[in-house]
Amino acid sequence: MAVLDVRGSGEFGMGHLPGARWLARGKLEFGIAALVPDRATSVVTVCDTGLRAALAAATLRGLGYGDARYLAGGVPAWRAAGLPVVEGLDGADVSVAEAQGDFGHTLWSGPLQRTRTDMENYLTWEENLVKEQP
Repeated sequence: MAVLDVRGSGEFGMGHLPGARWLARGKLEFGIAALVPDRATSVVTVCDTGLRAALAAATLRGLGYGDARYLAGGVPAWRAAGLPVVEGLDGADVSVAEAQGDFGHTLWSGPLQRTRTDMENYLTWEENLVKEQP
């Protein structure tokens, strides 16, 4: 069985089901064959509410993955059942910087936390923007 997290990579990095692989819903049709080459494999899709996961499971069935299902209630339902989640990007083929950008804010904790050097580099970049103005 394959567990496929179809949220954004930043969401995946902040907490996903153990053993899950990441593939954004928008990239599903292009990337599924590389992650799950055997269409007879059972696939469970996961997101935060179940909506994207339900759409992803339907898409997978349309692509010939006959045993594609989704986790109703998503990651919050998993956590509510007292089951563990894993932080980090293991299972996602993206860098920390890409996941941070995908998540959409600059306050980080856990596996996506920015370092002091990251913030100093950003401030230097901003200061150089002012210098570039005519």
